Amino acid sequence: MGVIVENNVMQAALAGAARRAGIALAQAEIAALEHERDCVVLHAGADRVCARLVVGADGAQSRVRELAGLAVTRTDYGQVAIVAMVSTARPHQHTAWQRFLGDGTLAFLPLKDGRSSIVWSLPAARAGKLLAATPAEFERELEQDFDSALGATRLASERLKFPLWRQAAEHYVSTRVALVGDAAHVVHPLAGQGANLDRLLARGSGRVAELAQRGMPWVGRSTMVKRVFIERAMGLAGELPAAAR
Repeated sequence: MGVIVENNVMQAALAGAARRAGIALAQAEIAALEHERDCVVLHAGADRVCARLVVGADGAQSRVRELAGLAVTRTDYGQVAIVAMVSTARPHQHTAWQRFLGDGTLAFLPLKDGRSSIVWSLPAARAGKLLAATPAEFERELEQDFDSALGATRLASERLKFPLWRQAAEHYVSTRVALVGDAAHVVHPLAGQGANLDRLLARGSGRVAELAQRGMPWVGRSTMVKRVFIERAMGLAGELPAAAR
């Protein structure tokens, strides 16, 4: 269904493809954005660039979004994602593994060299303790939450953390400006495949999250209900969000 690709590898491939296609790449910080009659003008240092369309693909702290005056709404999940690479006693079988826990989620994503990249979403307090724990203590907790599905697990990199929140621009488009990716909306890393767009499932813990998580097996057993979820997640059914119009 998909392939896990490391971010730096993907960026290098995209930059190479852009150069081969004759696209000019410039590294600069945008200082101002102005609208003229037939274009948008970007000011970056001493440079002035005119474009018929500006696509803001510059992440959650989007400068393009800010300069275009597109407001955002933000909700804190109270969770932190711990990211690291690990090696496991048993092969990952080129399969992405995910466990839904009482207080968060844990994903093992397969890498080509046999290791796995983990994304472990937890309440901020527990995440803080795990980040401060010794490697052996961290590995023990990780194996326990993963139910030792791939045997003994060992850290193969440093541990990084990312606070989790839901953020969405009130509008994804304005005059000659369009937002994509995290510049438009930041979502929970839970599951992907559209499940992370469901606010109930991304709550992590509490009665609402428990009800949503218990309902997922029922959805999985119903072909009709599952089809509704799939089509909405793919944008093939239902109305588009107002922000996308």
